[in-house]
Amino acid sequence: GIDAMAMQGALDAGKPVVGVLGCGVDIVYPRKNQQLFDNSIVSGCLISEYPPRDPAQAWHFPQRNRIISGISNALLVVEAPESSGALITARSALEQGRDVFSVPANIDYVSCEGSNLLLQEGALPVLSGWDVLREYAPMYPGVVCAHPVPREYQAEQNVETIMPGYTHLQRAQPITFAHHLLAYGMMFTRDIGRLSD
Repeated sequence: GIDAMAMQGALDAGKPVVGVLGCGVDIVYPRKNQQLFDNSIVSGCLISEYPPRDPAQAWHFPQRNRIISGISNALLVVEAPESSGALITARSALEQGRDVFSVPANIDYVSCEGSNLLLQEGALPVLSGWDVLREYAPMYPGVVCAHPVPREYQAEQNVETIMPGYTHLQRAQPITFAHHLLAYGMMFTRDIGRLSD
């Protein structure tokens, strides 16, 4: 699912991750995430409010989502039906004073009704990843850039003089927007029902 993809993106960018589990910390759920589980222990941590050996239960995940929003600067909902875990997390984020972003989507798709509803209720619209970064550039000067680094500068040795704080760029490889945001602790989630773990 999207949570696993977000964590893998951060790990690929060489950044630590925090995984919030809906089961005991000694349980890999779903089993297909064994490698991600192991890598998260090495390059971050796994946390849970459930005791060891407590299996994953459907009702654990809405409770877990309040922790996810609580340790995040913001929540980005990409796509969510009106009844979804992403909206539960968005409500928690708002209650906790976190920023909520949403990607506008086709109003005729049931899978986007919730994310569009968030926009109607005041979530910040995101048309590109830079919309999110612009919100945080003042809070993290020299770390988060509000504008994309032009591709021709990514390969130059003096990128630090052009864009302070960008020495972490691997000059031969473009870094995706998702890696950039994940590297700075933003949390992104979406819920598309049929593709759940």
